[in-house]
Parts: sequence; C-alpha cells; structure tokens
Amino acid sequence: MLRFTICTLSFSLYCFCSYSQSKFDTIFQQPVLIKEYVSALAHDSMQGRATGTEGMMKAAYFIAEQMKSIGLQPVKNNDGYFMNYGKLSPWDTYEAINVIGYIPGSSKPDELVIFSAHYDHLGKIKSKKDSVYNGANDNASGTALLLQLASYFTQTKPERTILFIAFSGEELGLKGSEAFVNTIDENRVRAVINFDMVGRSSKNFIYMSGAEYGDVQSVMNKELLMLNKEKFGKNYFKRNAPVVQFFLRSDNYPFALQRIPAHTISATPDNDRYYHQPTDEIETLDFELIRELTKTVFIAVQPIVNGNIKLRRIRVD
Repeated sequence: MLRFTICTLSFSLYCFCSYSQSKFDTIFQQPVLIKEYVSALAHDSMQGRATGTEGMMKAAYFIAEQMKSIGLQPVKNNDGYFMNYGKLSPWDTYEAINVIGYIPGSSKPDELVIFSAHYDHLGKIKSKKDSVYNGANDNASGTALLLQLASYFTQTKPERTILFIAFSGEELGLKGSEAFVNTIDENRVRAVINFDMVGRSSKNFIYMSGAEYGDVQSVMNKELLMLNKEKFGKNYFKRNAPVVQFFLRSDNYPFALQRIPAHTISATPDNDRYYHQPTDEIETLDFELIRELTKTVFIAVQPIVNGNIKLRRIRVD
C-alpha cells in the first residue's frame, strides 16, 4: 500500500492577525487563470476525462504542470505529483491517478488542511451529435478553483501544511478519495474542503454539504462576518443543497467516514439541466461567480489554516 508522507520544511512564523484588507488585495493581484484552466480541462481534446483513459492522463499532466508552475511541492514517495492507485476496470488503458501538491506548514507542519476537487468526468459516447461529455461545471470548475486557490496560498506561509488534491474516480463512486484516505493518518487532518460544481448557481447561493455535522461552516461564516458584514452577511455558506446531497456523493465523504471534518462547497443547489449532459460546456459557466468564490474561500479558511481553532471530529453513522 502506498503510504502518504510529506517533507517538512521550516519557515518563519506566519500570523493571520497581521492580515489586513490591503494584504488580501496584494495576494488577489495574482493572475486569475480560472477561465484558462476550465477551457483546457473542458476541451474536446481531453475526451471527457473519464478515469483510466487517455483523456484522464492528459488532464492529470495538465494539472500537475499547473501545480508546478504555481509553486506547489510534489508529494514525497509518489511519482512526482501523481498518486497512482491501479486500474479500476479491465478495460482501462491507464491506472487511475490523483494529482497532489502541497505547501509545507511553517509552525504546525504535521497538521494537515486539505482542499480538493475531482477532475474526472464521463468521457465520450457514440452519438451523431456532440459525443464528448466535457464536464465544464462538473468538475472542471471545481478543479480550476482549486488551482487558483493554491496560487493565492503560495503567496503566504501557512501555519499548517496544505494539500491540494485533484481526485479521479469520483464519477465511479469516490474511488480516488477512498484510495487517498487509506494512505494517511486521519488524526493529522484538521479539515477537508472539497469543491464540486461551482460554476453555475440558479439561486445565487453557495452551499456547504454536511454543515450540520461540524464546525467548519460556522467558523468560515464567522470569519466573513467579521471582515465585512454588509458584503457577506451572517450565513454566506448555506447548508446542504436540498436535492444534490453532495455530502454523501462527493469526495468529502470518505474523509467524513473517518470522522474528519470534511465538506463540499457547491454553487449548484438543484437538479441542473446540464448535469451529466454533453451540454455542460464552458459557455454555460459564470466565471465571475468562480472568481469571487475563490477569494471568499481564501479569506474564510484563514482560522482553519493558520489559527489555533480546534474543529470537532464529526460522526455520520
């Protein structure tokens, strides 16, 4: 079994207390490449990014290249940024791959905060019309947010080690996240925040799955409230999407089964007419929504990444 290990480096102490709005503004001056990321991942050349296919491999290499360019470190004992976890069917051409990069913590390097998104989708079908399921919202949008968020965090020295993970195998039953959970010590993980379908919102709501099971939603909402009550209000991150039920169906769930505070953020609350359809294309996305959500998440997670706050372990059984 592949065991997950990371190198730990020493940095000077970083304190969020010194953060000011102007400091955020400096960080947010980093190039915003969300649309470029989605355009690449949701392009026909990626062939729908089905796990085990050539399209998945192309997407994995693209994500790894972006992680390297951003400045994330590859995980020790893996194949660079890749975590291979075997073929999921006899018909697969390639082994399934998770793509992982990290930023070492400055004062608490053994404590982990994980941000994740699945990058796989449904692949291709035989059709006289559009045969490629490009999955722009599901989940090129979440993967793009993940990479942009990483670019912001590389401008800081977080106290806790941050992992950025692009999972494959989600569409086949959360296989990538299940494989990864089996490689870590769950007691080291302070929180997992997963991004899934963040490119469209019919109600202008941002949802956090499983918020009722733990403290993550309240901690993040409180941070936003203190920063700007007029902009964010008291409850920016809403509770579970009523139909989609991401808590049970997205890559946070294998972590939650280990009692790790793990949730999925999504902007798609209802049955979406583009969901798992070839029409889930880049033209249907709201890129301003993704850009603003990325910044908001960066601000809201500061107490989790840098503070002394202790989140409750969750119980879902």
